[in-house]
Amino acid sequence: MKEQPILSIIIPSHFEGNALREVINSIDNACYKADIPVEFIIMLTAGDIEGEHIVNRLSDELFLMSTVRYCCPIDIANKIRTGMCLCKGKYWTVCMADGSDDPWDVVYMYQYMDKPWDCVFGSRWIKGSQVTRYPLLKRILNRVGNSLVQMMYHVDHNDMTSSLKMYKTEHVETLFPSRAQGFDVFMEIALNAVKHNLRIKQVPVRWKERTSGASKFNLVREPVNYVKTLLSGKEM
Repeated sequence: MKEQPILSIIIPSHFEGNALREVINSIDNACYKADIPVEFIIMLTAGDIEGEHIVNRLSDELFLMSTVRYCCPIDIANKIRTGMCLCKGKYWTVCMADGSDDPWDVVYMYQYMDKPWDCVFGSRWIKGSQVTRYPLLKRILNRVGNSLVQMMYHVDHNDMTSSLKMYKTEHVETLFPSRAQGFDVFMEIALNAVKHNLRIKQVPVRWKERTSGASKFNLVREPVNYVKTLLSGKEM
């Protein structure tokens, strides 16, 4: 009999193929060694037959998998919203299916959740962090955008757009992102945590650019989404 999950891990995937398998296996291995009962909530795009086969096979193989679910929203914001509603663990986080996150950072962040923190924010831009092959234009946009967030919301956290954050599931309704249309969903969730005065710990994380496949981050559309979410959040 499998244990009740303590940590829910949402993985949004858009035709990632074998990269999805490697990501699930690497995170499961790290959590198994750290004795963390987890569930994987895999959010696939409609028509991803290979992804469905991968998820079905892994559901019978993994050591600590409690449940595997998938449904078919197209954009990443809807995938995250749906995944948040499915979480059964005491805590939840998001890991990207392209392998950009380090699975041991999930374990590292989890260790802080038993302490008096409601959220743990991973940052790629503080002492101890490590970034590999980050595209120059994306890096410029990232730093400009996060500086704007810091100035507008008077926060010290310098990577509000990062997807790798961990939250207590009891705050799902408070954090729920209602406005985001794309990758800005991660910023909206983080801003909701700030606006509701949740206790936040920032820690360094490692990030690397994908080694195969194409990035789903649209350099024209996504910055517009970020600006809309940033301004609408300030109006509330």
